[in-house]
Amino acid sequence: MNMLNVFRKKPEPILRHTPVKMHTCSSLLLCNYITCQVDGVLDSLVIQGEASEMDKALAWQHINEEFYDLSANKQATYELTLCAELEALNYKIIVIQNTTDILKQYRVDELVDILHKMGFRFPFNHNDEAQYHKDLKRVLSRAKSLIVEYNDKAAQLEKISGTRKDNGPIDRTYYDKVLAVLSKFNGYEIDEKRITVSRYISILNVYITHCEQLNAQSHARR
Repeated sequence: MNMLNVFRKKPEPILRHTPVKMHTCSSLLLCNYITCQVDGVLDSLVIQGEASEMDKALAWQHINEEFYDLSANKQATYELTLCAELEALNYKIIVIQNTTDILKQYRVDELVDILHKMGFRFPFNHNDEAQYHKDLKRVLSRAKSLIVEYNDKAAQLEKISGTRKDNGPIDRTYYDKVLAVLSKFNGYEIDEKRITVSRYISILNVYITHCEQLNAQSHARR
């Protein structure tokens, strides 16, 4: 064996693997986030390198944890609040309707007490029949504001939840509807292909805070 040839032989190239780099909420576009969530395709999470399926799964887990932290579960909390308020309003409306239906036929002190506790401080004097029925009409007239409030809150819930049917899995329609609401609120189109996940969350939080403030003002006026 010629030793000279050994020394002249070119060394084998050292293979250097490109480090794997993955997206975070601050760099991942919303359209890619939607693809990951709806279709389960995680390829768009990779910025560079040859990521394994485990790399992608871990990156997706971290992104969802970051999503939760950035939103502070604000949307879910607000939805629960609206649901509770809707349930309370629905109960009040039913009680008022049933109570006034009975009181139109005959006066029941216990039912009058219920209306008084609900804020309807009318005398309901059955000795003055005309005034008595006028008081009941005033109750129903004021109760209309509860129906308006119920419809307003139901519309808010529908917007913020994206009208998911039967609380099923989130689909693209959900994001289409939420983005439509946010675009109208901001006065310009929010493009899922140009906005990052973190920016989307910030805009959504601002909108939810705005709705909460409107609700607080509504309660203050009552």
